[in-house]
Amino acid sequence: MVKTSKNRRNVFFSLKLLLAGAVGCTIYSQFSDVNSADWDAFGLKKPILLALAVLLVAPNMGLAYRKWYIILKANRIHSDRRLAIHSFFAGLVTGVVTPNMAGNFLGRMIYYPRKFRVSLVVLTIVGNYGQFLASI
Repeated sequence: MVKTSKNRRNVFFSLKLLLAGAVGCTIYSQFSDVNSADWDAFGLKKPILLALAVLLVAPNMGLAYRKWYIILKANRIHSDRRLAIHSFFAGLVTGVVTPNMAGNFLGRMIYYPRKFRVSLVVLTIVGNYGQFLASI
């Protein structure tokens, strides 16, 4: 039993490493195609607004994690904070790699038993639409 758990952990770590590499390659390929003339045409007139947007990423991530934690509580899933954080960031990483954020569900669902997956997907969709409506 211990060997199976250790093998599963190694495979899971390798999968996470592969996904992190894929995200890095995706970001690199998107920025490597931009030449200097395109950056000049971008014309950043107020850098303070860009800095403010970057600073607001952290609270946004915190609120998104809180939304995920509320979804877990609504399903009566008692998971420790470490598992919730790992599943949250796995959803973010797989969401970046897949089109239209479809991987967001996949990354989060692999951490929880099969019996909770359908309700987690449904509540995640409801939460995403709720966030979208609040943005509108």
